[in-house]
Amino acid sequence: NGSICGGSAPVVLSSSAILGVEGSTGDNQTSVRWHGLIVHTPGVYQVCWCGNASLGACEEDLDFGEPAGVIQVRGPFGLPDAYLSPAAGEVFVLALRGLGFAEQDRIRIVESGVACGGIGASASVETLRGPPGCAGGFSEQASRAGNARDRPHVGTPCAAPCVQERGRWGHSWCWTEPEGTSDRQWGAPCVDCMNAADALDVRGIGSQSFWRWVGLSIVEVGSYRVCWCAGGPQSCLLDDMFDIEVAMLDVWGPSPKVYACLMDRACLISMPGVPPHYAGSAVKLLSSSTACDETVAQLESDVMIPGVRNPQTNPDANASAYTRFRLSFLQSRVGRSVARISELVLWSSGQQADLEEATVNITSDNGAEVCLEENRTSLSNFNISLVMIELPQPFRIDAFSFATGPSEDDDPVAFELEGSSEARPWSSLVRISGYQTPLARLTQSGMVSVHNGITVYGIGIPSGGDVGNYTLCWANHIDGLFTVNAGTLSLTGISGQQDQWCFAGTRCTLGPVAGVGLSRLDQVVAVTHFES
Repeated sequence: NGSICGGSAPVVLSSSAILGVEGSTGDNQTSVRWHGLIVHTPGVYQVCWCGNASLGACEEDLDFGEPAGVIQVRGPFGLPDAYLSPAAGEVFVLALRGLGFAEQDRIRIVESGVACGGIGASASVETLRGPPGCAGGFSEQASRAGNARDRPHVGTPCAAPCVQERGRWGHSWCWTEPEGTSDRQWGAPCVDCMNAADALDVRGIGSQSFWRWVGLSIVEVGSYRVCWCAGGPQSCLLDDMFDIEVAMLDVWGPSPKVYACLMDRACLISMPGVPPHYAGSAVKLLSSSTACDETVAQLESDVMIPGVRNPQTNPDANASAYTRFRLSFLQSRVGRSVARISELVLWSSGQQADLEEATVNITSDNGAEVCLEENRTSLSNFNISLVMIELPQPFRIDAFSFATGPSEDDDPVAFELEGSSEARPWSSLVRISGYQTPLARLTQSGMVSVHNGITVYGIGIPSGGDVGNYTLCWANHIDGLFTVNAGTLSLTGISGQQDQWCFAGTRCTLGPVAGVGLSRLDQVVAVTHFES
């Protein structure tokens, strides 16, 4: 774009390796066609022609001096930040910048082990949730100041999650205009909240240069690829059509686990996968027969147990503090097990860690260990497999970043950060595969958030006879949708008050006593009881 034929502009596409064939006229002297050419970056390109009729022609830039038209290559440049880390169940917006976007374009979100364009790329993971569809006609009363010209068509995807309460569009309804729209007017009843995105074939909204998919969420922890397909007749149906990778998603949160609490005792749940410094996340108890992503059923399945706070958030932002950190480089851009960066920075609440008093050791590609005494985390001279940092005081880390090295080939794309202290063993804080570093050299990467650790939720002191198993659902904030299955909570004890009868002076057998989680080692004691 902007280049002049015959100049020294870089060549992005060449037909020299592909012989032309007859064009529309049926002979190769009056028209020629070249097939199988690929341009990997969207843009507007100048086509420059050279007549190869003599030996030695078409070898220098100046030989290609004849403009032959332009080619517009449409597609995504990618995300502003090609690495996203939403919480499981968190509703996020996937926005792409590019050229020539159209309504027929599609995306699929697949597991990190599936290559874009490979087997399975045309179907998103089952744990992806999309914006619910809308049903029913729109009315002037429902749309307030809207008019027929601006009215969305029936079936327009929601631009926000369903609202689970009575409103002017029904018991559950959704906005069809994006958040931020001045005086939003349009909405409709929800067909089925949190449908699978593939079932709806989410289309997205936007312009030719900016396209976004709203209301997406993934309800299971893991790493995922975002694959894009250029829409058109009979396209976006096969795996190989989704061959453009535009982003990686690192979804964090709890994984399902079985927890147990005793009736009439304080119930504390230590949930791995949720960083303690992340305030506001919450857990919720539902009846065992209800799945967490059945948002409509949640309204009818909230558990009401005396003494239980449901839902229960973690308002205390007591961050985990570590004194030792180690960063392992698992893969560079060219596939090596070492990488090269120029600097490493640890962050807490937007402030950098002071490493003046820190001890920094690195392990190089040949296994040699080097202690850095003066240049601290200035690392550009080393091929690194491991960086070890020890601080004199505990540090509450919530992110880290690094500066790129002198060569793109040595940039890390897969790495793991771990932390430990005197009171805490080594634990994984971040593990990433498919990270995209900045193209600029010796510049800071984006901050990589630390989304790991253990958070303790105080459920309360349950009492009464409601023993049994309950579904435990999680959300990254108290007003969330609680669509993430965090496991099962078993409340053990006897099933409420069970009167027994005995006769004075005779042997007495107590029981059977019904309950959950009872044991032969349990004991009972008789105390005086007076009825008024």
